[in-house]
Amino acid sequence: MRLIGFLTAIILMALTACGPSAEQLAASTEATAKADPCSRISLPAYGEVVELLVSRYEAQAEVVAATPRVSLGTPLQALLGFEDEARAIVTPACLTDYNAAIVSMMERYRKGYQAFAAQQADVGLLLGQAETIKKGVNDGIVSLRQGQFPAPIAIP
Repeated sequence: MRLIGFLTAIILMALTACGPSAEQLAASTEATAKADPCSRISLPAYGEVVELLVSRYEAQAEVVAATPRVSLGTPLQALLGFEDEARAIVTPACLTDYNAAIVSMMERYRKGYQAFAAQQADVGLLLGQAETIKKGVNDGIVSLRQGQFPAPIAIP
């Protein structure tokens, strides 16, 4: 019954187009984790939480990419907030590496955009690394939604 309530809350948040706060993410993933967090039944719920967070992050990253260099401060701060949300997710031990990959992807994007703002040379390298990790994260979301463990993600 808790899982059904959790899934209903996630679906309602998605339908109303507002994302969960860090506290909501932590509470909802903690409720799932209290059952068997690594069971085929629990993995899709974790996948939904991660998918929502990553899609919100990607939307903000698009805003950052379209923002003029001199105005990047506030949009970059929002990206940092998403990193904090990703770290706040109560992650089962079996998915610690996957969650670390999500945080790493977010950090690389943010650092790449910060390098762009500072006119540094490593912009392409950082954003390329972020894209590589992003593919693994997105593939992992598909696996999780199917009740399967995500494949290991190589962090460049």
